[in-house]
Amino acid sequence: MKNFKRIAALAGVVILLLVFCLPMVFAWGSSENSQALFRGAFAAAVLVPIVAYVFWMAYRIWGPEKPKEDENRMIENVIFDVGNVLMGYDWEEYLKSYNFPEEKYEKIADATFRNPIWEEQDRALHEESWYVDKFVESAPEYEKDIREVVRRDPECMHLYDYAETWVKYLKNQGYHLYVLSNYGTYMLERTKKDMPFLKYMDGVVFSCDVQQIKPEVDIYETLLKRYDLKPEKSVFMDDRAINCEGARKAGIRTIQFENLKQAAKTMNFLTEHWIDSYAQLTEKLSAITDNQNRVHAEIKAIETRQADLAFVMKHASTYRKLKPIYEQYRKSGDKEKFMRGYESEIIPVARELKRLNAIPLPLT
Repeated sequence: MKNFKRIAALAGVVILLLVFCLPMVFAWGSSENSQALFRGAFAAAVLVPIVAYVFWMAYRIWGPEKPKEDENRMIENVIFDVGNVLMGYDWEEYLKSYNFPEEKYEKIADATFRNPIWEEQDRALHEESWYVDKFVESAPEYEKDIREVVRRDPECMHLYDYAETWVKYLKNQGYHLYVLSNYGTYMLERTKKDMPFLKYMDGVVFSCDVQQIKPEVDIYETLLKRYDLKPEKSVFMDDRAINCEGARKAGIRTIQFENLKQAAKTMNFLTEHWIDSYAQLTEKLSAITDNQNRVHAEIKAIETRQADLAFVMKHASTYRKLKPIYEQYRKSGDKEKFMRGYESEIIPVARELKRLNAIPLPLT
């Protein structure tokens, strides 16, 4: 879309220059109609800019409203990874679709997707055939299968249902949108047509185009420099923690993507609370949880103390009733006889006092 606008603007400038030059061309003419042509060209040179200006003003007044940008917005730029954020990528399910025996499956997986060279091919320092040959060298007995698996690898990718709608929504909210993704040349050539969200992007950096890969900090800095972005005003979404860590080293806020709902909630929270990263969000939530646990423990201690006080108060009246009897007991000459006379009243109280760790009444 941006390229179309640039081309249209350039074409408009060329047309205006031609219109302004025509009067001079006709003025130098010697034909009978040169004067008439000069007057017509001169009128066009005057009227065309006026008409163009009128149309431009009408478009500004009645055309689609441009999203408003909040100058105080913490996040201005949203940077997307592609794989497992906007498009699904599941090589394990793809490889299982071949129904290889388990041992063969593991060897081909080790030779290709698990091979360190697999991620290096996203740097695109060599031709695609060079990387394929390297994969074959790791398991030459399965050369034919390896070449077929790599050839059909783009089948791993599929567009998420929400991708275009989500990107369009963020665009309408006034965010500047970018893509920063590790992509090999072969994969990009065969899947770019399946990325409708690219038309909403203000900028795109694929690793194969710059010969840099995530999580190396250089590729993040390339994006920031190319599009003049402020890292503290940007948030990067990637499903891999190591890539988010690379972005943080470049000063970019991050969200480790799990699903659309989690990412949207996290982004809103980051915007409202000035959180630098998902890790910092987790840290703050942990602190809140610890504080809640501490308050809960204090409440439980107060409840226990209240229960003890209620128990004491319950038996305080009983103590007041039996105190005169106890005074008589102390003064009586025959304590055993006295105890037998008040046994039914004294023994239950003595048991309660013992339960309260109080000093029991003497029996003699």
